[in-house]
Amino acid sequence: MRSRDPLSAGQWLSKNNMKTKKALLKRIKISGGGKVMKRPPNQNHFNAKEGGQKTRGKRGDKRAPREMNKLIKALISKY
Repeated sequence: MRSRDPLSAGQWLSKNNMKTKKALLKRIKISGGGKVMKRPPNQNHFNAKEGGQKTRGKRGDKRAPREMNKLIKALISKY
């Protein structure tokens, strides 16, 4: 007979608690101050034909639009 351990049965997760969206978590970072940082768009390929200023502007993470912050933080339950 199986044990009635609530952790093994997954009962510790309440019905209203959402799991963290791992696909989203891999694409963003939350800074220490709570800002959502993401990669700039169109950064993956076809960068050789663009000018230097545009290429340099794509380096590093940029701040996500403020409209996305509330949605992103809702999908990532630990923040």
